[in-house]
Amino acid sequence: MKRTALALCLLLPACGDAGTPGPTPEATFETVRKAVADRRWGTVFDLLAGKELERFKRQLDADRSMNEEQRNELLEELGLSARELDAISPRDYYIRFTEVRSRAKPELTDRIAKAGIDEVKVDGERAVITYRTGEKSREMELARREGLWYVVRW
Repeated sequence: MKRTALALCLLLPACGDAGTPGPTPEATFETVRKAVADRRWGTVFDLLAGKELERFKRQLDADRSMNEEQRNELLEELGLSARELDAISPRDYYIRFTEVRSRAKPELTDRIAKAGIDEVKVDGERAVITYRTGEKSREMELARREGLWYVVRW
């Protein structure tokens, strides 16, 4: 259940073409939306920062330390060997993990691909975008670093 919730969260962020954060929160959101629609998970990963990036790195560490039965199930699902899991970079793991999960639940990717911004609130170096996926309203938090906006919670 935790893994499904994480997969849902992972399918909701990204920005800037080719992994480049945008100069505005809206530009970063649009890059994320397009990257999800095109299944460019590396682009999404490159736009993560702060809590969102740390959360995924913690997930990778937890997945590496699972009990043998759980770990074997995960390895089979992801098509990885134990050695590959232990050596994989967080970025490559994010790409693999998100691709596998998005194939299992394509409706999530489709909803995000069609998401639209309802509201943008900027407060200095932080911003919150409220966006709609179908009937549900969701939020994405961003932070500005060196003039560019990164996803810090989604």
